[in-house]
Amino acid sequence: MGMFDRVRAVLGSSKARASDGVDQVSSAAIPSELPTPSAIEPDAGTLALVPAEVARGAGAVPLSSSATTLVVAMEDPTDQRALDELRASSGREVSPVAATRATITAALDRHYPDLISHVLDDIADFEQLEELGDVRDPQLSVVDVTRADDESPIVKLVNLILVDAVKKRASDIHLEPYEKDYRVRYRVDGVLHEVMKPPRRLKEAITARLRTMASMGPKDAVGRVALLIGGGKAVYFRVAFVPAAFGDVGVVRVIDPKLEPPSLAGLYLPNDALGIVERAYQERQGLVLLASPVGGGRSTTLRTLARTVAARSVSVGMVERLSEQPLAGVNQMQIGVRDEGARHAHHAAMLANVDSELIFVDDAPPSALVELIRLARGGPMITATVAAQSAADAVALALEAGVPARSLADVLTLVLAQELVQQRCPACQGARSAPGGDVCATCWGNGLVRRQAQFEVVPVDDAVRTWLAAGAARGGPVVARRRA
Repeated sequence: MGMFDRVRAVLGSSKARASDGVDQVSSAAIPSELPTPSAIEPDAGTLALVPAEVARGAGAVPLSSSATTLVVAMEDPTDQRALDELRASSGREVSPVAATRATITAALDRHYPDLISHVLDDIADFEQLEELGDVRDPQLSVVDVTRADDESPIVKLVNLILVDAVKKRASDIHLEPYEKDYRVRYRVDGVLHEVMKPPRRLKEAITARLRTMASMGPKDAVGRVALLIGGGKAVYFRVAFVPAAFGDVGVVRVIDPKLEPPSLAGLYLPNDALGIVERAYQERQGLVLLASPVGGGRSTTLRTLARTVAARSVSVGMVERLSEQPLAGVNQMQIGVRDEGARHAHHAAMLANVDSELIFVDDAPPSALVELIRLARGGPMITATVAAQSAADAVALALEAGVPARSLADVLTLVLAQELVQQRCPACQGARSAPGGDVCATCWGNGLVRRQAQFEVVPVDDAVRTWLAAGAARGGPVVARRRA
């Protein structure tokens, strides 16, 4: 049973009952009166023929059964897809009986456990859970999904999407409206997997619900929410929306507040490359560019570097769009959930004014590099992450943004570039299927799982500075890089 069928279970049947549809059902299957919730009392054997997900997905409740026939109550007895699902599940011919939506919903709640409760039980021991009382953030909205029994179908649907993403180890949830459909995908180990296609008419309601949960105003692009799942435990999400041709495109990041960045040694840099990085930060001057493609892990590496140097006798500051994780010893400045301006250089200058010796700037736009380089020439060491495919592309990006070549040559000390490479799945050993032929649940049938960074480490020596000062374009000495 696919995820979309579970959506149907949460939303309930949205079909209008056709008055002539009942006439097509055998009169022997239709009682003289519509069933009431109290009258629906299937025996255990009959209930066992129809799993909860099938019953909720089909919007049907089993009434009775024989060796060849299953009698079910349905709001729409002419729903052929639902009848096919019930027939396949039970192995019997299906005789549908008309019932009201309220009757079906009440009977399902009575005889089958709630889907969200099942998912909550599955994630109760996940590492992503945090004691809510340990987090003190006035901008953080808190939603208790354990008290959503009486909430609207849209509320239940959004809750199900969020908790199911945690269960499946997703790092992000993508909500994508198109001209004729609406798609929900999870990013697991760097790969996007489609999990459902809710009715397109629900896109505005889903967007509105997530915005409400994250306390986002009409002009806000980013917000945060803590989903309380019981026992004082919560899962944290960052919600972001941008307008697109067919509606707001959303990305919900699943945040693990207990996850600390790895140590510098945990980045798996070879000894010679690790020594280059260590020496650069011991000198505490100039500019370091840290590049990766989108989703390439540069923010994690930046936090690792900041956390490492913060353990020394120096003053460390960081500029981020959103401070997802607290770092001990680092003065973290947030660009702001409600601040649309990319004021990275301004915030870095504020940190310099309080004598920060090392300043880390995450996701610096190219337009900010000119000011950041000017700031680095005046004192603090600046490390800035940029979206680029390689070390050479990072340098070219700075030059194309209007950074004078000579200024860049004077201040640049190190260029790091990284990409994330997936590892072989330990469960199926890359075979993509589990014993018995089923798709491997660990890797979603990809054969690959968690990713590890591979680095380029490019120390900026006199040869590179000479090349830069001459007005470099792409190529040249920077391309002769070290692959770590």
